[in-house]
Amino acid sequence: MKGLAINIIFSLIIALVGVIVFISLVTGALQDTAKWFYCDVYAKVTSFFLGQETASIPKSCVPSEVQPVVAEIKDQSNGVVSREMLSYIITCWKETEIKQLYKTHPCYELHLTSQVGDVTEQNVTDILINEDRCKSIENSDYGCGSKNQILWEIDGAVIRDQKIILIKYDNSTDAIRVIG
Repeated sequence: MKGLAINIIFSLIIALVGVIVFISLVTGALQDTAKWFYCDVYAKVTSFFLGQETASIPKSCVPSEVQPVVAEIKDQSNGVVSREMLSYIITCWKETEIKQLYKTHPCYELHLTSQVGDVTEQNVTDILINEDRCKSIENSDYGCGSKNQILWEIDGAVIRDQKIILIKYDNSTDAIRVIG
């Protein structure tokens, strides 16, 4: 008799927990958590098995308003800052393809902590050319591919004493804009 009572109590507890979880899912209390878990796990699993270039994210997992990732560049060297900026430009381009965010959105907001040594579009493109990376993103302005996918909109065309640089994807031109 005692064993039967314990089985009934455990069965009732399990049934009650199941009903609470079901009601939470239906009313939306766990909906955001479930969506986050699904989107996070789905993105990692598909990129692991299919590779980053071919994986896509379901539209329900893509946030409606994309906020830029804030990053800080502490170096002052022209070469190092050019390389870091190029990595952010290529990452923005690849993320746009992977997440299928084919509308204008900001990717990165770069904060420069000190004055840098004259970074230009030519410096960034030279790294692309020297490392044979013109297939990842093209910049026809300086002989790297046939398309102009990097639009440089920096005051005076040289990054020297700007404090904030915005890197964003522009749907109207299908290019990455570097704005300072």
